[in-house]
Amino acid sequence: MALQLCRRHRKECEAGRLEDFKSGQFEVGRRGWKRCACLVHASGSIAGKFKRQSTWETDFEAAHTVAADWLAARCWPSDKPHAEPETVSAPIHHPAQTTVS
Repeated sequence: MALQLCRRHRKECEAGRLEDFKSGQFEVGRRGWKRCACLVHASGSIAGKFKRQSTWETDFEAAHTVAADWLAARCWPSDKPHAEPETVSAPIHHPAQTTVS
């Protein structure tokens, strides 16, 4: 199942749209449509879990690629377990201290 993409406008929208106003990809192609840099969000279900998530993209083409990656991974990006920080196994070597006389 494909995810639905829409642009969710923010309060500081350069085109003057209201906060949380949603516009789709096809509205962008209309005559007289003012462009803005508001982010594209994806909504839908992946592996039975419904979510609405920002793609962190301002272009619909790039947002489609991000959404396709999420679908291929079969999980939302915030559902992925975070990698454990690597521990240093070797002791830290400090250069020999020298005294100046």
